[in-house]
Amino acid sequence: MADSVLLAGAAARIEFSAGSAGIDFGPITYVVCVKRAATGDWDTVLHAPTPFYRIGFSDANEVFCGDGTTENFGGPANTSLAWQIIGITKPAGTAQPQYHVFDGTSWSHPAPAGATIGDGSAASGHTFSESGGDVFAGNGLIFGIDDSEFSTGQIEALSNGYAAWIAAGFLEGVRLDAISGLSTFTGGSMSQGTTVGASLDTDDVPSWWNDSLGAPAVSPDNSQMPKYLLAGRSTV
Repeated sequence: MADSVLLAGAAARIEFSAGSAGIDFGPITYVVCVKRAATGDWDTVLHAPTPFYRIGFSDANEVFCGDGTTENFGGPANTSLAWQIIGITKPAGTAQPQYHVFDGTSWSHPAPAGATIGDGSAASGHTFSESGGDVFAGNGLIFGIDDSEFSTGQIEALSNGYAAWIAAGFLEGVRLDAISGLSTFTGGSMSQGTTVGASLDTDDVPSWWNDSLGAPAVSPDNSQMPKYLLAGRSTV
């Protein structure tokens, strides 16, 4: 059985400590798999409160990102209420981000429009949704954060399932499959904090999602230990 987390309410959110992603934002990768409850609203899906980096959906249903001063949009309008993966990648410096969207069947990479996005100071933590204002309503499955600009190939591999997210090498990432005790799957130090308006949505995951880690490779020197554990990655 595979589960997801459902957020509902005026301040629904799950906060996480900075962990290894408490970094200066130059190059950046944010990727998250979600299912929206409604369209036509500003929805912040994932953000760092300080600096105010965020990714989500605009009231025009475009995927967007912002750095607390300016915002950038990736059209066309995305009105899907189905499970999807959305992501941004950005090089170091003030630059246009690149958008990435998986609709359950195929990937697209919408062109950016709007102001360039700058670098930022070290994040104090991250929140799935936010504490007020543009709160996200819907389901979350998984997210990943990195301080490098992932390639298109790295991003597109993520639709292959949980094992691909682990193999991607995110600095921090969380599989949203519980209401408490959530922690990173990367071997980082991000941990769950304040949680409001969240419930477990049993067996609600994308039809295309593979939650299995498969048959892990075995080290010849540690015949019973998977390589991803030897590399310091956790599957929790």
